[in-house]
Amino acid sequence: MFLQVTQRFQAPLAEVYRWCTDFQDTDPSLSRIRLRTRAVLNRRGGAVDMEETGVMGFPFAAKFHVDLRPPAAWDADGQSNMGRTHNTYRLSPEADATRLDMTFEIHLRGPYRLMGPFAHGFIRTRIAREWADYARAMETQRERRRGGEEPQPVS
Repeated sequence: MFLQVTQRFQAPLAEVYRWCTDFQDTDPSLSRIRLRTRAVLNRRGGAVDMEETGVMGFPFAAKFHVDLRPPAAWDADGQSNMGRTHNTYRLSPEADATRLDMTFEIHLRGPYRLMGPFAHGFIRTRIAREWADYARAMETQRERRRGGEEPQPVS
C-alpha cells in the first residue's frame, strides 16, 4: 500500500525540521490520534532508534529507525506487529509556510494483509489528521513564545 500526505506548517523550514525531528520520550506534542507512547532507544549522529505504541484500527507496537537528512528530509523504516513500513519526509519552503510531503510504503502482514484494500482510506485519513495535529501543536507553541508565555504541553 502506498500513501502520500501533505501538511503545511506556518513556520520557516529550519524551525519545522527541528520541531519534527526532535524526537522525545513522552513527547507532549504526540497527537493521540495514532500514537500513544514513544521511547527513544538510541540517538547517534544522524540516526534515531525508537519504539512507539498506538492504534491504527488495531493496537500496534513498532520499532523505527530514522535517518535524518538535514536540512530538509528524513526517512523512517519501521517494523510492527502489523507489518513494515518505509516512510519519507521532505520539506519545501513556500511563500509564508513550509510544506511537508510524506510518503508511506506500507507492507501489511498476516491477517492485516486482508484489510489492505479497505484500509487505504482509513490509514491515510488517520495520518493526515495526526500531522494536522502536529502542525497545530507547533503553531500553538510558537504563538505562546511570541506572547512571552512558556510552552505548555499539548493534550
